Amino acid sequence: MILLSKTKSKVIAIDETRPISLLPCFSKLFEKCFLIHFRQWINEQGILPAEQTGFRPGHNMAVRIVAIIDQIGQSLAKNTAAAALFVDFRTAFNQLWFNGLWLKLSNLQCPLYLIAWLRHYLRGRKAYINIKSTSSTMFNLSKGVPQGSCIGPVLFIIYHHDILEALSTIHWKHLFADDLAVLFSPSPYMSSSNMINTLTEQIKHVLLRLIKYSIKWKQPINFSKTNWILFHRQVVPLIPNIICEGHNIEHVKKFKYLGTILDAKLSFTEHIDYIQAKIRINMNIYKRLASTRMTSEQINYKLYNAFIRPYLQSILNFFPILSLTKQKQLEGINRKIFRSIHRWFDARIIEIENLPKYKSISKLTYMHWDKLTQTILVTNPSVIEDFLQNNAALPSSSSDSQISSTAVTHSSSCISLGPPKQGGCHRTFISLYFNDIDPKKTSDHRNAQFVNYDLNARGQTIIKIRDLVKQSLRARNNK
Repeated sequence: MILLSKTKSKVIAIDETRPISLLPCFSKLFEKCFLIHFRQWINEQGILPAEQTGFRPGHNMAVRIVAIIDQIGQSLAKNTAAAALFVDFRTAFNQLWFNGLWLKLSNLQCPLYLIAWLRHYLRGRKAYINIKSTSSTMFNLSKGVPQGSCIGPVLFIIYHHDILEALSTIHWKHLFADDLAVLFSPSPYMSSSNMINTLTEQIKHVLLRLIKYSIKWKQPINFSKTNWILFHRQVVPLIPNIICEGHNIEHVKKFKYLGTILDAKLSFTEHIDYIQAKIRINMNIYKRLASTRMTSEQINYKLYNAFIRPYLQSILNFFPILSLTKQKQLEGINRKIFRSIHRWFDARIIEIENLPKYKSISKLTYMHWDKLTQTILVTNPSVIEDFLQNNAALPSSSSDSQISSTAVTHSSSCISLGPPKQGGCHRTFISLYFNDIDPKKTSDHRNAQFVNYDLNARGQTIIKIRDLVKQSLRARNNK
């Protein structure tokens, strides 16, 4: 077992390390063979909640990011605040309680041969720590799953398959392995002071439930890294302190959730600045390599895909709702990168765009969302259900002409039904899948290019959902 540092500090505490088990290759191969049968049982029984996206084949982490952004925006669109609680569990994978795992598997009526295999796999495990060629004495492991194994993360999400049942009264909750996020949205008719106080009381109530769950199943919460953030549009709101069971829950103005930095205004400025800084560092290294003229165009593209493209990928989840200025800024950075790849530093914009392998960020967004939307429809249809249920803003007339002009608009990354807004309207790519607006007629030209995406490529499922939306509007207007 080796210890990897979670921080960049030279002096590292024990709780700031991540133990990684160095397992035999044959053991991992055997685990993958077992997972074929274990996952088949999990999928047939439908054990895992739809909100759990981590370590599940066919699922996508971006679904959780898109959903949380849209749900926060639903509150902001109603001129209300929204709060998010981000819960961190202390050494989550290393705290898995074996007896609790056997009990939960038995209650789920797991086949006995699967339980017997897991008992044999986890029983009598021993390990030693190696640091700079110095090894510790051998010690027994009475809890936890080996990090670095194929089966460890699957056992963890199965063990905590019922954690969201403790939050059954909360509609918006997100889970990626051990990363738990809970969203709170108050009534739009509350005053600002009552609204914030209500949010803090709801957070305390959820924390009490999670503390009770963590004590029962021996999964301690790391309160020092458990934070909450208030999303709002006020200038300087009064933020109260949250103290639960003697633990102070720190309020932060920004939080990095699943690789995306969410700020209190939901502007994504912090995340874009972070991405630009990372790209700038990697580009400086790349330019040094390119100046030696020892790299070919093929190698340059491999370096681009390995060290730069992953950072651009994180922007695709919210690129359609960015302002036109930020979109142009990111497109300019992308073109600058391709000028360096081809060593064509005086190339004009049209010359860069005509390169065979060049893809603009808009084109990458089309490709990304085409795949992501299919994943949402198959694995997380609740994201679409939230869209169908959030139809508070309805047109007053029941005529077909008005229904056809009704748009799925997005205000500060919110999915909502209503007539097209005049200027300053943001839209997510999900909402544009249901958009009937002609981009030439609407006054909102900010993201009009995304409306022109080919509807046939999305299949008959999208058309059926759009028909359901129109039927819902007709029914509400007839009433």
